[in-house]
Amino acid sequence: MSHKISNTGLELWLTKQFHGAIWNIHTHPSKDLLFIEIRDVQLKEVRFSAIDLSGKKMLWDEITLEEKWWVSLTEVSENLLLFNIYTDTNNPDRKSLISFDFNSQEIKWWRNNFSIGSISESHVSGIDTSMGAKPLVLNIADGVPVTNPVITSPRQNFSIIKPLQYYEQTNHFETVKTFLNTRFQLNALSMIEYLEINSLIIISVYAQEENDLVNYLLVVDEAGNLVIKETIGRNLQGIGVDTFFIVSGYLIFVQNRSVFVCYKLV
Repeated sequence: MSHKISNTGLELWLTKQFHGAIWNIHTHPSKDLLFIEIRDVQLKEVRFSAIDLSGKKMLWDEITLEEKWWVSLTEVSENLLLFNIYTDTNNPDRKSLISFDFNSQEIKWWRNNFSIGSISESHVSGIDTSMGAKPLVLNIADGVPVTNPVITSPRQNFSIIKPLQYYEQTNHFETVKTFLNTRFQLNALSMIEYLEINSLIIISVYAQEENDLVNYLLVVDEAGNLVIKETIGRNLQGIGVDTFFIVSGYLIFVQNRSVFVCYKLV
C-alpha cells in the first residue's frame, strides 16, 4: 500500500517487517533491486530477501542457504549474488565463495579457500588461501581461474546517495540543531545526518527523551515545513551512521532494526 504525502513529492512506497534484524542492504549496480541480509540471533540463522523497488514487490522472501549462520552477502553482479561462507569460525580469513543466480535461485559455482577482493564486469579478484596467500582472478560467469586477465576498474554504484554527517561542536551541527530545536523542539545529540534533494531536506537526528535515546528521521520542505517524521529506533545504546540513503529516487531506512521502509521521491 502506498499514498502520496500531500503535494510534497514524497510517496510512501513499501514497508516490510522481517523476522530478525536487518543486517545489511545491498543495491544492484544497474537495476532497481535491493538484496537484504536478515540475521536471527536466537535461531542462529541468516535469511536473504530480494525487493524489486520499481515493481513494488518481493522477488523472493527470507530464503536460506545450506550454511545457515556462517554466511554473508558480499557483492552483487548483473544476475549473481556472491556469498562468503566462513569455513573456520575461529578465523574470519578462512572462507569460501558461492555464486548464486538470483533469478533462478540456484548456486552457479563454488570456490573453496577464496577471499574476495573486488569484482568487475567479468571477473572476481581475490586471494587463494589454500596454500598461503596467492592472488587469483576468477571468471565471474563460471568461477574458473583466468590466466593473464584484462581487469577493468571495480564496479561502483553511483546511484546511491548517502547523507553528510555533522558532528557535535561543528558549525553545521550547531546550525541544524538550532533549527530543529526552534522549529520542532528537538534537542539534537552527538551527530546529525543531513541531505538535500529535490527541494527536500532529510535529517536523521538523535534526541534524549527522559531515559530513552531516540533516533528520528525528518523530511522538511524548502519552506521549513515538516513533511514526515518517522521513528527509526528507540531505547538505543548508541548512535549509528548511514541511517538512511537514497537509491534510484527511493528513500530507504530501517525502523527498529527489522522493518524496511521505502519512500519514493515523485
